[in-house]
Amino acid sequence: MRILGVRRRSMIGTVGPGFAWLFGLLILHEKMNWLGVTAMLLTVISLLLLINSTAEKEEVKKEKFGLPLPGLLFGIAAVALTGLAFILSKKTFIEPGTEISEFHGTWIRVVVSFLAILLVDIVRNKHRGFIEPFLRDKQKGGLLFCTILFGVVLGLSFSLIAITRMNAAVAYTIFAMLPVTVILVSIIVYKKKITLQSWLYSILAITGVIILVWRDVLIHSFGGS
Repeated sequence: MRILGVRRRSMIGTVGPGFAWLFGLLILHEKMNWLGVTAMLLTVISLLLLINSTAEKEEVKKEKFGLPLPGLLFGIAAVALTGLAFILSKKTFIEPGTEISEFHGTWIRVVVSFLAILLVDIVRNKHRGFIEPFLRDKQKGGLLFCTILFGVVLGLSFSLIAITRMNAAVAYTIFAMLPVTVILVSIIVYKKKITLQSWLYSILAITGVIILVWRDVLIHSFGGS
């Protein structure tokens, strides 16, 4: 996100269903038909075209986040690891005898993540600067609280509930619809102009994940298998 910016980082997130499907196939033996795989390829190709379009490259340079290629690689790695984490979480929850709830699982992840970051900062001798800015600035503290409440506690908990009750790739596809919201926020809040080319690639990527969700219905409607 630091390199590419919020909108392009969220667009990369739409390839998440592909990684969720792959890890779900390997770990949970969840299958996907040919239309689903085709839809994932459509999404990935659209994202690559979006990231490498001239308009997006120029905007990255203007925002001074960094070069698009490193951001693309780090973004894909983050999405892949997130997909793996969700599959492992689902495997944990669906195992017989598991009594832990999704909300408990969320807090375990939050505490472990906090301790890991704190340990890294202690090693780097920057642990004093980890909390102090949020304690001194009430606005930053309030934003951090809202981020943790809505983005981590509720958002992550609801995502765990969803992924344990449906196909992992389908659940992740719903999460990947974030670019629509981000684009709207960019227009309304930040007054950014979205090029026609970016709109086209975004629509193609979103179309891919929509086809992924309805792949079985579409194949059945057209008499395929």
